[in-house]
Amino acid sequence: MQNLATRKVFLACVILGFGFTCYILFFNGELRRWTTLGSRITSWTENCVSSITGKDLRAGNDTVNSASDVRSVVISGNKPLQLCPEKPPIAETKVPLNLTNVTYADLKREFGHVLRPGGHYAPITCKSRERIALIIPYRNRERNLFILLHNLIPFLMRQQAEFAVYVVEQTQDYMFDKGVLIDVGFVKARQDGDFSCFIVHDTDLIPRDYRNVYRCSDKPRHLMLNRSGEQRKKPEKLPYSAFIGGAIALTKEQFEKSNGWSTAYYGWGFEDDDMEIRLKSHGFRIVRYPIEIGDYYELGHTPQKPGPRSKLARSVKTRMNSEGLNTLNYTLVKQEKREIYNWYLVKPPPPPPEIYGNNTR
Repeated sequence: MQNLATRKVFLACVILGFGFTCYILFFNGELRRWTTLGSRITSWTENCVSSITGKDLRAGNDTVNSASDVRSVVISGNKPLQLCPEKPPIAETKVPLNLTNVTYADLKREFGHVLRPGGHYAPITCKSRERIALIIPYRNRERNLFILLHNLIPFLMRQQAEFAVYVVEQTQDYMFDKGVLIDVGFVKARQDGDFSCFIVHDTDLIPRDYRNVYRCSDKPRHLMLNRSGEQRKKPEKLPYSAFIGGAIALTKEQFEKSNGWSTAYYGWGFEDDDMEIRLKSHGFRIVRYPIEIGDYYELGHTPQKPGPRSKLARSVKTRMNSEGLNTLNYTLVKQEKREIYNWYLVKPPPPPPEIYGNNTR
């Protein structure tokens, strides 16, 4: 009888101790960011949560919606989390870049225990002020893509952003059509969840200043104002006032009201200028951080083949409401919800011969 009572006391102590450990682990979100030990801690924590809530933290959208949902159950008894600070609590300003070549396996090892499928992340100590869909149009730049994500994921984590990553890749059939890929990324992200901010990002540009907060406002925010790096040794500031290339943050309303990116530009050039005209024509004024904040490192890449821009450039205002997001046409060849990002392989329609002739590749 005494042995039975002793066992019950011991079991009760084990349960209480385990519960307290779960509380500490969830309260201290930094532990989840450790790579080797972090994966074990995450596993312990998720098992604990599963035992408490009956839900699987690592499962799909039909169970727990985010890490913040679980933390509110375990720590605050369903009490809503407070908003994250308006200004991210980061003491330093300069981002320590890691320009080492990495593989997808490297990204999985480093971030697989922190991200949910599709590259979804949410802070667990506060409620993020934005739900960001990071849209990356892509083809033939795997090295740049992986180096970008290796730097951008921890950058966004430190800014306490909730985000998911959408990589939209084009097939090799025709010249690169950046506008189609961006619009596809927007449509897919809009289908997935209630994102408040859509950030369109080139693969070759990495932010170098933590004060460059990736967040939307009531005005479109152009993020990239200065760049230098592997090919551009001398810093290049904003080349002209209408330039919005590199990285830009748009709300759902701003994206939809401007009818998204034009899908008519094959090859390099003017698709971002076209979008700038669309935004301004619909009453949106572009805003920017100071130039020293919008500073980026530029990775090297092979220049793209320029497309014939003159005809299209002259007709932006007559096309902008009847061509773009509302006429998006593409073939979805393949899609995967990967550990680090959502991936879509897209084939655009052939370039119109009246503009491009036989120059389609």
